[in-house]
Amino acid sequence: MSEISVLRCPRILELIESVYLQETVEAAVQAAFAALESLIPHGCGIFLPVDRSSYEHRAGIYQGIETDVMRSYLEYYAPLDPFLRIAPCLQELNRAFRFSDFASTCGVDQTAFVDFMRLVPYHHPLGSLIGTSGLPVAAFGLGRPRGEPDFSETDAAVLERIVPHLARAVSLLDLKEGDMSFRETAVVVFDGGGAVVYQTPAAAALLGVSADCRVQRLFRHASGPIDSEAGPLRVRRVPLRPSSLFGRYRAQTGGLGAAVTGNGRNGAVGCNGARCPQIIVLEPLRHRHDLMTRLRQHGFSQREIEVAAAVLRGRNNPTIAKACAIDPATVKVHLRNIYEKVGVHSRAELTARILGFDSGWGWALQRPVTPKKTGPLPL
Repeated sequence: MSEISVLRCPRILELIESVYLQETVEAAVQAAFAALESLIPHGCGIFLPVDRSSYEHRAGIYQGIETDVMRSYLEYYAPLDPFLRIAPCLQELNRAFRFSDFASTCGVDQTAFVDFMRLVPYHHPLGSLIGTSGLPVAAFGLGRPRGEPDFSETDAAVLERIVPHLARAVSLLDLKEGDMSFRETAVVVFDGGGAVVYQTPAAAALLGVSADCRVQRLFRHASGPIDSEAGPLRVRRVPLRPSSLFGRYRAQTGGLGAAVTGNGRNGAVGCNGARCPQIIVLEPLRHRHDLMTRLRQHGFSQREIEVAAAVLRGRNNPTIAKACAIDPATVKVHLRNIYEKVGVHSRAELTARILGFDSGWGWALQRPVTPKKTGPLPL
């Protein structure tokens, strides 16, 4: 990688300091874009945060690009993006890649992604999947239009000095907003046969390199809270869709074009009669102080969050209706929607799933036991 000139170093430090001083994620990203205009001249920029409930990109912050264009990317073109399909972004978080580094080998001209490239005001992208603690935070990229020179290796080196700090600043701002579990979250990606194809450092430390039985039980059964040597954990299944950051593993195991069958409630839906690749997320199980964060992760509307929170506090339907100034029949409608989104059928199941009080889920990671033995064993 090319060396960075002495003249650029003070400006890089000023940019990093500016990013850490911002009060919001948007302000931090805009500060980075503004400072980068002189460090790495560019015509446009993107910041696409990672939705940690699905591990897909969601709408973000754009410089010089129409919102509708990026909406079409998220809805249609993300699964075809060579940065996700070809570049080793997940294995090398915070490394900067130029499109030209792999464009000749990725066959982009043979896919519909070439249609997206005609919509954007750039021809030379330079991007990075930025992250911290081994977990992706967002995609961050710059672009130059056709007719201008491609980004240089020195440009990539400059970006690589900056994006780890941007990722940390964004994560700190998320923590400030109440998402306290990000640093301790572990992710394991399984192929259709249950083999681990990707795991974060936190997952490797938690499960161990020789914990094959534990890994297999995670793949086959686990969902909900479990016990582990590191403390109580919540196990969450995330379907590995083509638009996922981990979509390349779905393609590698033949699932990208496979027909999906079954209800998909637990993420282990059938792909041409077999199990689909899937993502298992291990999160520290916390107490009620992050109740609202947990509820938001299930995709509830604001009103559904209010109703679900009241149910978890033991309120009955008439009390909820009075507190929310709605009809009791409306409360029942919200409850049906809440049960469907969480995959439960009663107040007790909802409480157990959200708060993690149902220790019976821990059986999935136990060693084989006789039917008479119950309760979770250490992971």
